[in-house]
Amino acid sequence: MDLIDHWVVGFSGKRQLSNPEGVRLALRAVLQELPEIVNGELVAISSAATGGDLLFATEATALGMPWICVLPFPEEAFFNEHDFPYQTERKAARETARAAADCEVVRSPQTLDELTDSTWRRAAFAEAGFKCVDEADIVVTVLHDAAGGGKQGGSAEVLAYARTAKPPLIIIDPETLEIRRENWPARLHDRLTDWLRRLPSGSLTAGERDRLPTPAAIKVAEWRSGFARAARHHVPGIRWGTSAVVILHALATIITASVFLLLHPVNFDSPNLGRLQSVGGSLIAWGLEVSAFIFVLIGFCFLVWLLWKRPQINAANYRLAAEVGRSIIATWLIPGAASEIIRGLPHGFTHLARTLLLHQRLDPDRPRKGTDEIAGEGDVEKLAAAYVDQRINPQIKYYSEKYRVSARRARALEIGSIFFSSVAVVSAGFLAFGHAVESQRALLGFAKLAAATAAPVVVSMLVIHEVKRREARYHEMRRMLEQYVERINQVRSLSALEDLVTDVERMLLSECYEWWVLAKANVAA
Repeated sequence: MDLIDHWVVGFSGKRQLSNPEGVRLALRAVLQELPEIVNGELVAISSAATGGDLLFATEATALGMPWICVLPFPEEAFFNEHDFPYQTERKAARETARAAADCEVVRSPQTLDELTDSTWRRAAFAEAGFKCVDEADIVVTVLHDAAGGGKQGGSAEVLAYARTAKPPLIIIDPETLEIRRENWPARLHDRLTDWLRRLPSGSLTAGERDRLPTPAAIKVAEWRSGFARAARHHVPGIRWGTSAVVILHALATIITASVFLLLHPVNFDSPNLGRLQSVGGSLIAWGLEVSAFIFVLIGFCFLVWLLWKRPQINAANYRLAAEVGRSIIATWLIPGAASEIIRGLPHGFTHLARTLLLHQRLDPDRPRKGTDEIAGEGDVEKLAAAYVDQRINPQIKYYSEKYRVSARRARALEIGSIFFSSVAVVSAGFLAFGHAVESQRALLGFAKLAAATAAPVVVSMLVIHEVKRREARYHEMRRMLEQYVERINQVRSLSALEDLVTDVERMLLSECYEWWVLAKANVAA
């Protein structure tokens, strides 16, 4: 799989620099060294404030790195006369931000007064700085005193926040130009991403390709198809293999009971049948004992393999990776939604999810929020209709079918467990209180043993496949998705659509995440 690995360099730095040229050269030297410790493409992310931010953005783009701009609030308020007093500087900064590969605004004011409120502004700057850290694999800062607390929203606070996450960190002193490194690795790599890259890419049908909006989306969909194919190959096999272990042990028990009957023949009236038991019974008994041994041995080997290799972890990773890819593809044309849906994923999936998301964010053919490509109410309605048709309706169909299958399976297993338990009870009753002949007592004893063995096996199947829980969960997921369809069909603004889409995708990812947690600890999940 040619999955391109992205490594993000986040930045936070001072606005007022006494030696901007020296800082520029230090940033250039640092950025030129980074390709030596990564295997993939570097992406820069920072705000667009005067001083360190713009120097970092300029040097990163000069080295060929895509740059993602993070603004604390909308650009018409950010590029103001107070923070950018010179018109030429303000114009150049605005043009730099508009030329970014992607731009994100972390806060939108509810009133005009918020833009002049110092507390609100500092909180917005802090959020922007924290976002640059959260989305980064490496953090670069330009700061005097690394230990200083600084003001809210300032670079010192962002640095203190970064140290809690312990990413590789570079601190450049703007006065001495000293470069210090913390948590610095010999080489950066992500085990999950490297492992998934070994899978072959999946293939898409012509219809699937036609529904995807851009070539970059097609490429991500091919990777997701590879993850999904691996999940389909592993997950059912492990679950049914676990069921097979239970069944094989039950068969071995029943065969042992059969051998007992052969080795202790009943005195039937027919001399031919008695002769058959005495002559061929030993050979048949030996064959049955060998079969029972093989069944138990297979079950033992499979159990050891499960506990040693733990293949359910691989299967769970494949499935969650496929679901992350599905969510990113589903939100490809809805700016602002995709970056929110991957929050809350397990730590090991952070880099993979970010890598897939960056293929979307850096796609030059994808419409950007606030552009003429997504302008009117009609465009939002089209996006909403396409999302419902291509994402939610297939999921409703999926959960409806899963619900029907789980309901039928639950009924069958429940009836089976009751049936076998009843047979065991009836057989035991005849043995205890009946007056059957010797041959009938032997058959009743075998029936009691077989039914008493089969009953817990059926219950074990019920537990292994969790069909009752699945039945209830599938029904609830279908119901909630149907409610979201009604709400999405009513939206007329892009922000409202983004919020609803984010909720849907988080719900779907949460369902898969819950299964992922169970599967890592339980081979039967």
